Amino acid sequence: MEVKRARLRLLRQRVTAAWSNRRWARRRRVTVAVVTYALLAIAFVLGILWILGIGPEWEPWVNSLTLLAGVTGLIVERQNAETERRSELVASVVFELQQNRAIVERRLAGLRTGGERALSVSPRLALSAVDAALASGVLSRAPDSALVEKLHRWRERVQGYNWRRDLTEFELMLVKYQSAAGTGSNMSSLANERLYLLRLRTLLDQLHSALPQV
Repeated sequence: MEVKRARLRLLRQRVTAAWSNRRWARRRRVTVAVVTYALLAIAFVLGILWILGIGPEWEPWVNSLTLLAGVTGLIVERQNAETERRSELVASVVFELQQNRAIVERRLAGLRTGGERALSVSPRLALSAVDAALASGVLSRAPDSALVEKLHRWRERVQGYNWRRDLTEFELMLVKYQSAAGTGSNMSSLANERLYLLRLRTLLDQLHSALPQV
């Protein structure tokens, strides 16, 4: 009995994983759409035959097929709406990450150049699209677990960077009132910022490879 239960659990896990698979999900949507249109086409042909009085009484078949097509049509509509919403959110995340990458690259270039560019105020990294994607639940499929983990890690790193950047800029405002030793301390903070930005850029590369194509 225990062996049978274990096999059933294993079979259920495999079926769930296959059902959630991204490639099978696309095939599933196409299959349901094809079945829906096929049912409607058959019902249309049978309806014509029934009106013309050709063959047996087709009315029950027409009603049944139309009802079944309506049910599958609801499934298609729901899947299409979910897919469209997912695509929009993923596209917004991709766009936001591209903007953040540009900010990171400009800041790294400024730190390499030094001087006034290193001491200038820089824009903060954005998180609104990532927050919306995580809160929406569109990434709740089993294959998306690794992506969700990376997005959470990215969110924590960005919040940490923005907070550190606030502190660094506050310190840089006081540079002209400090001694040479104090200025050296601020240069050390800028060096730490460069290391943090390099880690952020690595995480951006990982996210870019993990995000689904839209």
